[in-house]
Amino acid sequence: FRQCLRDEYGIEELSDFRTKLPKSLRLSGAYRPIVQRPLPGSVRWGVRRYENAEQPIGMTDLDILQGRTAAPDTPDGALAALVVELALPAGSFATMALRELLKTNTSSAFQSTQN
Repeated sequence: FRQCLRDEYGIEELSDFRTKLPKSLRLSGAYRPIVQRPLPGSVRWGVRRYENAEQPIGMTDLDILQGRTAAPDTPDGALAALVVELALPAGSFATMALRELLKTNTSSAFQSTQN
């Protein structure tokens, strides 16, 4: 591998990857930490009870801008939902945080069996 890099691209050192590798083979971007913590003070959770499974229990930014309303909290509701709110650093994914929290399989193969 080293010989190929040296012969094909003139790469001797790791620093040569930035300057000598053809642009089509360069990988832009930056490394991200493997483990991230939610931003301080951003984690909140609770259980909401509700009746109508067709009405959303949470609101997206778009829902709020469009004046939509969430399902009302019904203390004796037949349905229950765990509502988790958190803020993550840029480049982090809430789905991965929830997977770790809930210890749930999030693979597409598993999810396709849930319907």
